[in-house]
Amino acid sequence: MRSAALLYAVLAIVFVGPALLPGRTLSNSDSLYFTAPWAASRPADLQRPSQVADEADWAHMFEPFLRYNREEFPGIPLWNPYLMSGRPWIGNAQSGVFAPLTLPALVLPLGVASGLVVALKLFAAAFGMFLLARSMGLRWAGAFLAGLVFAFAMPMVSFLLENVTAVWPLLPWLLLATRLVVMRAGALAVWGLAATAAAVFLSGHPETIAQVFAGATAFLILQLLRKPREPGHRAAGWAVDVGRFAGGVLWGAALAAVAIAPFVELLLHSSDIAERGVAVHRELPGSYFSTLFLPDYWGRGTGLTIGAQALGRFLYAGALPLLLAAVALLRPTVERVACAAFAIACTAVAFGVFPFADVANVLPGLSKTDNTRLVVIGLPALALLAGWGLDDLRASVVVADRRRVRAALILAGVLLCVPLSWLVADRLPLSELGRGLRVAWGLATPASVEVMRLGSLVLWLTMAGLAAALVALRLRGRISPAAFGALAVALVVVDLFRAGMGFNPAIARDHATQPTTGAIRYLQSRRPARFVALGEAMPGNLAMRYRLYDARGYDFPIERRYRRLWVAAVNPGQAFFAGFSAPLLFSQVTPESTRTLGILGVSDIMVAPGSPPPRSKDLTPAYRGADATVYANRRALPRAFVVSGQRVVKGEGAALAALREPAFDARSTVIRERSGASAPAGPPPGRARVLSYEPDRVVLAASATRPATVVLSDLYFPGWKATVDGASVDVDRVDYLLRGVSVGP
Repeated sequence: MRSAALLYAVLAIVFVGPALLPGRTLSNSDSLYFTAPWAASRPADLQRPSQVADEADWAHMFEPFLRYNREEFPGIPLWNPYLMSGRPWIGNAQSGVFAPLTLPALVLPLGVASGLVVALKLFAAAFGMFLLARSMGLRWAGAFLAGLVFAFAMPMVSFLLENVTAVWPLLPWLLLATRLVVMRAGALAVWGLAATAAAVFLSGHPETIAQVFAGATAFLILQLLRKPREPGHRAAGWAVDVGRFAGGVLWGAALAAVAIAPFVELLLHSSDIAERGVAVHRELPGSYFSTLFLPDYWGRGTGLTIGAQALGRFLYAGALPLLLAAVALLRPTVERVACAAFAIACTAVAFGVFPFADVANVLPGLSKTDNTRLVVIGLPALALLAGWGLDDLRASVVVADRRRVRAALILAGVLLCVPLSWLVADRLPLSELGRGLRVAWGLATPASVEVMRLGSLVLWLTMAGLAAALVALRLRGRISPAAFGALAVALVVVDLFRAGMGFNPAIARDHATQPTTGAIRYLQSRRPARFVALGEAMPGNLAMRYRLYDARGYDFPIERRYRRLWVAAVNPGQAFFAGFSAPLLFSQVTPESTRTLGILGVSDIMVAPGSPPPRSKDLTPAYRGADATVYANRRALPRAFVVSGQRVVKGEGAALAALREPAFDARSTVIRERSGASAPAGPPPGRARVLSYEPDRVVLAASATRPATVVLSDLYFPGWKATVDGASVDVDRVDYLLRGVSVGP
């Protein structure tokens, strides 16, 4: 066990090694230098992003989240004031405040921590898979190979920088805990499951958590069926074991309540569940099945690209593991057939194959998730099959049976030749084969799609050919079991490292952090006023880096009223992804959008240099520079103001309609949704100003000549409390989604 742990640790460090060198870091944040306001500051030696744009979630979303966690540590803010006019921080779950595998990033410099966190993810995935395989009877070599396949295959590697891989590496640990609860029972096993389940719950990304527990439930069923029981006592035994499993998961949820409770609260106040449904059930294009054999068929994110890079490389787990998995099925035990069926079913769901996808899309937990990623949930099954196949060949179980020898050799030949069908279908020019050879061995970069695909085919034929030759030598008794095991592990390492190493780029640290440009400094001088950027300028959550307050945001779940107002009044052309709106963008300037943004306290709008100026009498240039132009919104209200008039309406819909009325003046009238007498509109009876604005605490100074409402243009959300002159008062929801506090003269 110690030797396996040491080897996995070494391999994980080697895999991310380039990012651990002085002056380097694991990141694709250099892509930000190709958008405003940083394009004008782009270093001369940076000619193209290190990775294509479809892999930008790290730079746009998760890296700002990680920075915020690190800068606030050891404190844990409950509120994020920098996005969407404020929103719960822990409640979004994706922030991963308590994720065990990202904890090093809270205490280490981020430039170093990003590589070490990825290495920790790889190690946890590999070693957990090794322990699971050993518990299921695999020998050391087979179990070690299973760990390699699960951790270093492209389904895992493609998303290493994202928060889904804070959850996926814990899957084999959860399966191991599930197995121990059934096979060994006892309180210790239940508490082990509880601890593992808590770690999963704390790791963020609820979709992935739901899929991981779906995989654990399927594994539970297999363990229940495989456990020896006395006839007549099976039903009772199953009930007891299911109860232990459920108890362990529930205790784990209780331990992780600090993350679960805020998420559930935000989810219930969001439109996420209602909007998710059939639309979220994406499926991989059938053409992406080619990546089972050719990971570079759709390009490489750090070079020539065609399709989406993460999903376009999503199936590759190596040539030899595929062959070994097929060899394992030559001895079709219940566990092996079940693993094969589960891996095939998960892949079929990902590709939308009937009836697998239709069944998964109505199952509790999976009906609201993006099930293309179920490929990863089936990956442990493939890893186990590969390990069993290796053990069979080392133990000569297959070697002694001539029929199985012939079957294994035929399988090897089929796997070797299948990708040639893509060569025929694509009509790739054989005249370019020489260039393809050079591309395959890294001696040249692909100049065309045809050359890139020829290079990918050459690599497959090489790896699959070596795998077939190695298996054939073992089947003919020309190589010893020990040598076969060592060579098999070495070949898998070379194959998977060749496919995945460098997919997540190691870049210069100077390129990973963008400077504070003139436009950003101008916006900082306007704090606590909010801003938005028009179009592609300053994407997503980057405002968090600079402690700016952005009315947009890329974060889930989105509070229902905020999302509804945004897509109705601010950005009616809002793009939708899988049925729900994210990120919240701002792509068009209209009289209603500037007025609504003004109510939200948006004083400035950033526009990329060279873009046509917005045609609006509400906007005037306030800053011009090579990095961006910033327009002042004359319709912007102060972040805090005093109102004496009020209008009482019935219900959420009426409040939204009242807010959107062109004649509505938020400075003279406040909209309320509870019973009470309306008050006539009038000039402001006083003024308010922000004295202190922190994530979890806001201090205002206000004066009023008569009873009034102090309005703070922050999102109303349960949990906020207020005092006026030291006395506790209610926080009301006013103007559809803002906070209001009643004050006397």
